[in-house]
Amino acid sequence: MKIRLKIILISLITSLILGSIALGATYLIFNGANERQARIYTEQTVSGFVDSLIKDDKENKSENEKYLRTFIEEYTDFVLGIYNKYNDENYFTEYSSEKEKAYLSEVENGFVSEIDLQTYNTLYMMMYTLVESSSTQSLYLAYFDMDNGRVIYLLDVAKNNQNESGFVDSINKFGIQKGDKLPTGFQTVIENQLCWGGQAIYKNSDRSHRCCYILADVPMQAFNQLEKQFVQYEVLAIILVSLGMTLFMYILSDRFIAKNIMKVDESTKKFANNLFNNIELEAIDPNVKTNDEIGRLAKNTYQVQQKFIEYINELKSKTLSEQRILADLELAKKIQAEALPKNYFESVEFRIDALMVPAKEVGGDFYDYFRLDKDRVCIVIADVSGKGVPAALFMMHAKELISGLLKSGKELKEVFRLANNQLLEGNLEGLFLTSFVGILNLKNGNFNYINAGHEKPIIIHKKDIYELDVNSNFVLAGIEDYIYEEGNIKLDFGDSIFLYTDGINEAINSKKEEFGVKRIIESLNRDLSINSLKNDLEKFTLNEERFDDQTYLLLTYKENYSIKINNPKIEDLNKIFSDIDNILVKHSIKDKSELSIILDELLSNSIYYGFNGVDNPFIELSISYDDLNTYINIYDNGIRFNPFIQKKDKNLDSIGGLGLSIVDSLISERKYEYKNKLNHIYLVKKNERNKG
Repeated sequence: MKIRLKIILISLITSLILGSIALGATYLIFNGANERQARIYTEQTVSGFVDSLIKDDKENKSENEKYLRTFIEEYTDFVLGIYNKYNDENYFTEYSSEKEKAYLSEVENGFVSEIDLQTYNTLYMMMYTLVESSSTQSLYLAYFDMDNGRVIYLLDVAKNNQNESGFVDSINKFGIQKGDKLPTGFQTVIENQLCWGGQAIYKNSDRSHRCCYILADVPMQAFNQLEKQFVQYEVLAIILVSLGMTLFMYILSDRFIAKNIMKVDESTKKFANNLFNNIELEAIDPNVKTNDEIGRLAKNTYQVQQKFIEYINELKSKTLSEQRILADLELAKKIQAEALPKNYFESVEFRIDALMVPAKEVGGDFYDYFRLDKDRVCIVIADVSGKGVPAALFMMHAKELISGLLKSGKELKEVFRLANNQLLEGNLEGLFLTSFVGILNLKNGNFNYINAGHEKPIIIHKKDIYELDVNSNFVLAGIEDYIYEEGNIKLDFGDSIFLYTDGINEAINSKKEEFGVKRIIESLNRDLSINSLKNDLEKFTLNEERFDDQTYLLLTYKENYSIKINNPKIEDLNKIFSDIDNILVKHSIKDKSELSIILDELLSNSIYYGFNGVDNPFIELSISYDDLNTYINIYDNGIRFNPFIQKKDKNLDSIGGLGLSIVDSLISERKYEYKNKLNHIYLVKKNERNKG
């Protein structure tokens, strides 16, 4: 049923489109004809008036009667005399309603006293009769002052309204400009559903000089009626033809198209229903006997069903083996993910950001980090050769082996020697791995490391960023009893070290260009962020397939100060302020008094009011810095109290009072929480450094 409706709809739309095209063509033809008729009619109206003047010239007049042409000449001179008088006084450069009234009043008064009213009425009635007995909207005499760009209306006869004698307007509306040469006549112009034109009237005494112009306005409406009637009949005809054509196409489609298409549709539906409901499949012949396109479609549908059944049978035989492969791959990915620590960790002394983006095929990248003791943190990155489950299992073994040896307290060289030999044992797949291991002493910044064939790390030192020149030892699981050389550098507070695997620098774009170490350094220099570097890499490679894991690890060495005070007293604050002043001076942070105000207010509040009835009271304070901010954490086991939601009435006698209002004005971020029976205040204060 749907196919029949579609064919009917297509037929109806086609008929309407063709009819609309015919209607549009007819409109263009009639519109052009209407315009020609309007132009001719306007020209005839103007020339008819001029012919009436010529006829009047030939009539015999008595001594007291004037010829109309002579009257027009005198009347023109009369109005122009008054116009020139005001024009000499620069009246029209400062046109106003009061001056306009004065000018038009003088024309009207002179008209009554100086004009031959009998001849004027004869001329007026001749123009009025011509307007009323025709389609002309208005007929008017006008003089064009080309030097000043003005038109003066001498006599205006219209059906709806008329201008007063002497009325002045701009000549721009007639398509001419100030200073142009005045034409003998105006060609007819159609504008805003109005056709207008004009012709010069010459002086009776001198045929070479124009006295004024006669102009006519003819509305287009009178010429559009016939077009409207024709269009109405044509629209009706188009509707009838469209309905007839639609009915014909319905009968034709039902007999030769729709029934056969429905047979093909039924065959396809039944086959799909059997497939989705797990019913035994068999090809269903649509039984269409024609040799046209629909017949070929039916034959192809039947053949596709047969081929699909063959494919399903082949697929069933392969499913079990492929399912085992997919299960192995999922297991390998799970091994990779569960072997890695979380991708973010921050303490007072350091911060670690890490990320591993696996390739489509499972590989063997891994990273690790952990504290060896209170003063040392270790970072590890490695890349196992090979892909799939064997590489993932080898990665798991290597990670646990290296971390176990490091945590046992052995020297770094010995850790690598033992790990190398143990990874060689039973390594039937011949796998190996590159690795970089570094240990940062949080007290003095010493960073000891060994690089086993891995990519060189990148050091970020204040405004300088560079690739560390390290000894490239042989890979792990390569040569038995290989002696690995150790390196050492010193990191300053605020320095960072970035480790990565070759899946980053060797990633390629569509032009087969590598991302390279240079682009890594440029990205980190713009924004020291793993996420930013990852975004830059993705923009570079776009939709290129990732063939290797991409692993990132960024260690930042933070400056910090921490202290725990048991049974705190106000006197204990002096030592804290002294220690903090020394750190601020060292880093040229000049607003140390503001930090003292913040700590004095918050710590003294806790000491004075927070420990009533509390056993073994204590306060823990930690402060860390970077280029932009100072970060403050305060913990105490006093009574639950959030100082930032107390009423800020600036009353010196209230807890906090004015002091807490000052604290609020000095910090850029604050947070309070009560957890594990501890008050925790977290503050961020922007640094202002000394110049020079």
